[in-house]
Amino acid sequence: MELIDTQSFEEEQFITDMRQLTRGLGAGFKEDTIRAALKAFRTEFHERPVQFKATTKPGDGLYYRILDSEPINRTAVAREAGLVGPEHPQLLTLQSQILDTCPGSFSAGLDFDAGFGMAKAWSFTGCTPIERLCQRVPSLPDSVRNAQGLLRHFGLDTTYFVSSDFQHHTTNVYFGWDMELRTEQWLQSFAHAMGSVTPSSEVCYDILATQANYGCVALTFSWQQDKPLRWCTYAPEIPYDAPNPEIHLPALGRRLEVLHHAPTLNANPQYILAWAFSPNRAYVKLERGYARDVSYFLRVKMQVDIDRDKTRSIVLPRLKQAV
Repeated sequence: MELIDTQSFEEEQFITDMRQLTRGLGAGFKEDTIRAALKAFRTEFHERPVQFKATTKPGDGLYYRILDSEPINRTAVAREAGLVGPEHPQLLTLQSQILDTCPGSFSAGLDFDAGFGMAKAWSFTGCTPIERLCQRVPSLPDSVRNAQGLLRHFGLDTTYFVSSDFQHHTTNVYFGWDMELRTEQWLQSFAHAMGSVTPSSEVCYDILATQANYGCVALTFSWQQDKPLRWCTYAPEIPYDAPNPEIHLPALGRRLEVLHHAPTLNANPQYILAWAFSPNRAYVKLERGYARDVSYFLRVKMQVDIDRDKTRSIVLPRLKQAV
């Protein structure tokens, strides 16, 4: 059942809450770009789930997101509204080709940086094998095609989402992460193959002990590089505001605690943690619900299995044996 906020989304309150949050994070805040986003996507902000996102990287921005599930090219709408420019046409073409060629695809969401503007658009690709995605979407970077052997070797052969990052001029490809792959050995071996920072045993435990039934690993690719830039794995539905003794709660650290205690319209906001690894550093991301029921949206609109009944019977017993 969908949880309904007692207070409706109000643009002025949203801007006030964001201004307060950026001060706590030491992040940028440009009111004119925020108001432009609210104007271009007024219906979405008032009728769709809204999230905030922050990272452990000092000086990194505050992101706000609207979730979506309609086959409408929101990137084209953003372009018409002047929220993104024409200087990186491949980012615009990428989202159009996904929506045009992937059966069952739809616009899944838009991310904005409070100090930058529109940062990212991402679309649901359907349950699409990576080989087929590369055939259908010619605007993907060659680095995605170059990585197919690596991806297959590690069992990352089915895509679900692809994003266009207008802030960093890259794309993210999101893969399903099967339960049998969720081990410390897999995480550390994959990091070695990617040439990234290797997660410690403690970080591996944080990742594995918080997994839901649906698992996801995302890789970042560039049109200027011939191999992936970094990778990230996600854990949804972490009950920071309603602790469950059966679910591990990783420590957030000072910066993410600011977001943890930020204003929200949700009585019980949803939390998603993510761990990112590049050759030079590792960091953590936290996503927190602000308006409307993110959990309901993921379960019903996106058909994402964010329960934990299977991980408790398969992943956690294996993890406890390893410890």
